[in-house]
Amino acid sequence: MLKSSLRTLCPLAVLALLSAPAQADPSSVLFSGGWHDMAGQDETSEFGAEYRGDGFYGDLGPTVGATVTADGALYGYAGLYYPYHVTDKFMLTVETAVGAYEQGDGKDLGGTVEFRSGLEAAYVLSNQNRIGVEITHMSNASIYAKNPGVNAAIITLAFPY
Repeated sequence: MLKSSLRTLCPLAVLALLSAPAQADPSSVLFSGGWHDMAGQDETSEFGAEYRGDGFYGDLGPTVGATVTADGALYGYAGLYYPYHVTDKFMLTVETAVGAYEQGDGKDLGGTVEFRSGLEAAYVLSNQNRIGVEITHMSNASIYAKNPGVNAAIITLAFPY
């Protein structure tokens, strides 16, 4: 699963890095909620919060966040994100992170260290807030014997400052 996700996200990330953004992306706080382990056997809801910092290499910037599922699984992560402004009102954001996972009563992902990748499509509102949809994949990249992975589809609300 991770390999197929990387095959999809890597070309998008390269295109984003090679393209000049239409405008700079400010730091933002993002809140999310949606469907965890979509199409899997342990479907549940997921809620999260994330901080996306100012870019330090063009618009490539740091991100830190946390998610919790209705089953009590927790995931805290840190990584990188890259926003690409397709138009003034539509943007794509690619992100990747590594973090620590606590299973709670949720899905056994094989171990504590888990990697996360995601692609968000967002609409920029007139006040520069954003509403979007993000697809994420989380797995341990086979560093443990068990690596079932989990996909999520979430709605995002971002508030720049």
